[in-house]
Amino acid sequence: NNYLNTEARNKQGIEPIKKYLDQINAIAKLEDITKLISTQPMGNIYGIIPFGVSADLMDSNKYSFYMVPTTLLIGNADYYNKPDANAKKMQEMATKYLKNILGLVGHTEEEAAQMVADAYKFEMLLTPSMIGQEEQTKMSNYYESLYNPYTVDELEKIAPNLHIKQMMKDMGFEEVKQVIVQEPKWLNALNSIYTEENVGIMKSYLEIK
Repeated sequence: NNYLNTEARNKQGIEPIKKYLDQINAIAKLEDITKLISTQPMGNIYGIIPFGVSADLMDSNKYSFYMVPTTLLIGNADYYNKPDANAKKMQEMATKYLKNILGLVGHTEEEAAQMVADAYKFEMLLTPSMIGQEEQTKMSNYYESLYNPYTVDELEKIAPNLHIKQMMKDMGFEEVKQVIVQEPKWLNALNSIYTEENVGIMKSYLEIK
C-alpha cells in the first residue's frame, strides 16, 4: 500500500502522475483542455468543470447528474473576494507548498512562482461569481439554491464555450438528459473565462490541481 509505504512512494517519484503531467504540458489551445477534461472519469482529475453522480437533493430515492463549481486551491471563495489575515496566511502557506511541489516535478523556481500566480489569477476571475461561506451562512434556502436543473441542450445555449454536450458524450454520459447545476452564476462566469486568451492560466491551474 503506497499510501502507507512512504519509502516505496518516494522511490517512484513522479512516475505515477507523469502521464497526466505530459497531457497537460501538451496543451496548446482551448480544444486541448476540453479534450483532456473529457477523457477523465467524471472530469474528477481536473477540477475546472467537476461532474458527479449523487443522490438527488429533492428525491433521495434517485440519483442525478451534477455539475459543481471549480475546485479552489484554498477552498473558500471568501478567501479570494474578502481576504482577511487568515486568508492571506493560508495563501502564503499554500503558495510555498505548491512551489515546492512544482519544483519536485522539474520546474524552476521562477516557473513555479509564475504558475502559482496564474492559477490564482484564474480562480480570481471565477470567485466573484461563487458562493462563499459568509453568503452561505446567511442563506435560509442554501441547499435549495443548489438545485438548478437544466437540460443538456439548455446548457449548450447558456455555456457554449464549454461544449458540455460533447464533453458528456466523450465521458460516456450521452444518455443523460438533465444536469443539476449547483451555482449557475459560476457557470456563466466560467463560460466567459473559458477562452483561448486564458489557456495559459488554465493550464497552470490544471497542473497544480
